[in-house]
Amino acid sequence: MTDADGAAEVVRALWERFEARDWEGAGRLLHPALVVEWPATAERFRAAADYLAMNRAYPEPWGHIRVLKVVSEGDRAAALVAIDAPGTGFRCAGFYHVVDGRIVHATELWVTEGGEQPPPERARWTTRA
Repeated sequence: MTDADGAAEVVRALWERFEARDWEGAGRLLHPALVVEWPATAERFRAAADYLAMNRAYPEPWGHIRVLKVVSEGDRAAALVAIDAPGTGFRCAGFYHVVDGRIVHATELWVTEGGEQPPPERARWTTRA
């Protein structure tokens, strides 16, 4: 698999392995020197081992992970993922750089579904999802 046709497949496979809690399989998709940035909380993971350890240690039940969409161009891919946790839901928009079949850099933007109230001045144009 080349970067040009495989970035989307690598990213999709990562999330599928997270859903299966297949940490070893997920690790094979990550470069050891992986950097993952989470701008919302100003956190940065500077190694695949740290990113995997955090995911493995995250309190269960996570709920189910659904990959809603993955698009790619060359060695870059973007994914929209839903995590259906008990009592709440999360969305992740992630942007990934894949080299030689492994993710070397990611920026993930996490939100809690319905976690923020929209400004009242937009109410005349929108409906609640």
